[in-house]
Amino acid sequence: MSDLRRKLEDAQRLLAKSEGELLVLRARKEKLLTTVGLAKGRLEKKPKINIFLEELQNEAHIRRVGDFERLLTALVHEVLPGESPVGLELDINRGQPSLDIVSRLGPNINEDLFEDQGGALTNVVSTGLRMIAIVRSQMRRLLILDEADCWTANERIPAFYSVFKDAAQKIGMQCIAISHHIDVGNFGEEISVATMSGHPKSESGVYVENDPKRHQWTDDEDGVRWIRLKNFQGIIDETIHLTPGVNVLVGRNNIGKSSILRALRAVFLGECRDTLIRHGRKACSVEVGFSHGFTLHWDRKIKRNPVNIWKLLGPDGAVFENDGIRYETGSRKVPDWVPELFKIGPIEGLDAHMSKQKTPVFLLDKSGPTRASVLSIGQESGHIRTMIDKHKQRCANDAATVKDGEKEVAHLNDRIATLESLEALRQRLTDAEEKLSNIEANERRLNALSQMSEHLRSAR
Repeated sequence: MSDLRRKLEDAQRLLAKSEGELLVLRARKEKLLTTVGLAKGRLEKKPKINIFLEELQNEAHIRRVGDFERLLTALVHEVLPGESPVGLELDINRGQPSLDIVSRLGPNINEDLFEDQGGALTNVVSTGLRMIAIVRSQMRRLLILDEADCWTANERIPAFYSVFKDAAQKIGMQCIAISHHIDVGNFGEEISVATMSGHPKSESGVYVENDPKRHQWTDDEDGVRWIRLKNFQGIIDETIHLTPGVNVLVGRNNIGKSSILRALRAVFLGECRDTLIRHGRKACSVEVGFSHGFTLHWDRKIKRNPVNIWKLLGPDGAVFENDGIRYETGSRKVPDWVPELFKIGPIEGLDAHMSKQKTPVFLLDKSGPTRASVLSIGQESGHIRTMIDKHKQRCANDAATVKDGEKEVAHLNDRIATLESLEALRQRLTDAEEKLSNIEANERRLNALSQMSEHLRSAR
């Protein structure tokens, strides 16, 4: 009987374990059905939410585009009275903005501003686009233009530069312009005018006569204080002193005014080559003065390795060190710390800060998505974009939850069905327990009677 009792107890333990598993699986199934049901409910609403978020983003884009249209149109009308308004045509493709820039000739009549309009208009609009891109990117508010006024009639020069005066006063945009318009009276008041003279191939090179009314900088003012070039093309050693507002460098044609732009492009964009070094010299250097006495120094030396060296000099003239970092780098490309510290560099891969004389067009010749990206039209609704991304991720998670959940529920159903079939054994085991208990009781009585019988026989 002990063997039967052991087998019965083993069967009872296995059944109890199965019943415990069944309770756990039923609870898991109930939780899964709730989770999958909620996920399915959200997925059913996905199309409506997508439409709502896209409309919300489109409205934000349109509001920002309207601001840009008004700004660019005002700029054009200031310099070129009578020109048609500037229009920005925004399209949304797969949730991403694409921007066309047009000239609005009349109701529903547009012309591509780059392909169908003249150089004066494209130059003015390009300048406006540069300012917008710089401000929107949160880079340094510095604009350097090489002959941006070359398409502008003489009588419109004061109006052209008044735009930069307004930008300096209203948004803190420091401007350095290079111009062949040597009539200082063209530029109006509050504009610092420096004059370049001499000849780049002469022994003394070219020299710069700064505006006699030099600005007295305070440490609280942001901006480039001065630019010094040594043995740089036609310049032996000259310093241009700047103001926080509009600065113009004038001089006759082909004298080397663009050397200033090339110097800054070498320092901040890494456009370096040996032909920047004055003929007969082995090295050249550029220094740019900033606030609190700091100077960014760049020099290039023929056959040196590294050929270019960037240094940040402190007020004492020594290389600046901070937190174990020494700001001195030899390289063929601009060190990362230069754009990080001075906020001058490419925006979305394009140079907005410095306009070359031979390639003044900015953004107008680029693709629609690039225009929208550089002008940060998508960033205006960045929080909406985040909502869209999170919604897409949640939908993807919900779809995975439904797929995996339904698969798991199917497995649970199979296992639950198997375990539920064992419930019929409970009564059979109960009956077996009762019968075995009766048998064991009878066995004990028989044993007792047998012992009594043996005792009686012994007593005789």
